[in-house]
Amino acid sequence: MRFIRSLSVLALSATLLSLTSARAADAGVKQPVFVLCPHAAGYSAWSLYLMVDPADPKKVLSMGLEKLRKQNSKDSSFEAVVAAQKDEKVGRDPVAAITAAEFGKSQMRVEKDNALQAGLTPNADGTYRLSISLRISADERFNLGDNAKNRTQVVLTYDAGSKTWQAITKDVYDDKGARADVASGSKMNGILFPVTGTGIYTIVGMFDSGDGVTMLDRSEMSKSRD
Repeated sequence: MRFIRSLSVLALSATLLSLTSARAADAGVKQPVFVLCPHAAGYSAWSLYLMVDPADPKKVLSMGLEKLRKQNSKDSSFEAVVAAQKDEKVGRDPVAAITAAEFGKSQMRVEKDNALQAGLTPNADGTYRLSISLRISADERFNLGDNAKNRTQVVLTYDAGSKTWQAITKDVYDDKGARADVASGSKMNGILFPVTGTGIYTIVGMFDSGDGVTMLDRSEMSKSRD
């Protein structure tokens, strides 16, 4: 009986810890920072956001991932999807969240088909390095911000003027590994990608300036399979 009681106490403690973590991830003010936008009718985009302290928006409490129902650039436009991130009337479903204490240790995941992983790593200057790993085929992934050579680096940086966090690029590279004609320090709103039955063959980085940089191009492979 004592052993059973001990198990019950442990189970209750684990439940309370999980609830506490969930509440912590939901606390604060939501600030969208990055969108993963499919260019395919009927699909739903993923929105990455931070929860910040209402009294001190420079203080990050957690990071979350949610699905924006039926929001995609094929049915509207990429700009409309970015706007939908901030529109409370847009239907959305929570997917995952991690608290600031988990940054650099854990990642958010879309478990189905291991479709997506995303996380933040704190930098010494108070910024956060954003890392994203998106499944593009049965055995391939597109990675952003993993410190690989000639790969675009994205850093979440606090803008004191607007009191918001923004995804800022340190360097921008195209799909050939060449430095793209986009200034370092540019704000990146997210990535745009067509979806086919066999995978994702093209990914374009979308910038607040209106520029787009092709970061993945397997279009020839796509044509050979059609």
